[in-house]
Amino acid sequence: TPLRVSVPLASEYLSVSFYTRHGLPYYALNDRAAAQQQIDLQLMTRTQIAALPQDEEITAADRLIVESPSSEGIVLIRAFVREKGLQESVEARLKEARCEASL
Repeated sequence: TPLRVSVPLASEYLSVSFYTRHGLPYYALNDRAAAQQQIDLQLMTRTQIAALPQDEEITAADRLIVESPSSEGIVLIRAFVREKGLQESVEARLKEARCEASL
């Protein structure tokens, strides 16, 4: 099942990296790639991408699709906290991040 990864922007710098289950990196992006106030993408295997309807128009404006080399892996979120007093608010915002099945 494809996954939807949604990460709200939480600080001055935020990055999301994708790794295989063996720890090999295959994709990364940062907050500069966010269209709105969050990073929002769909994570799919090559087979899942190939199964998308042929008449469905997919553009970067509609959604970002990241090709995963396997159906298992790790999503790592990093956020820069400039001042210690901001740490709690950044952590609270990152708790809103989601990685869930996408239909």
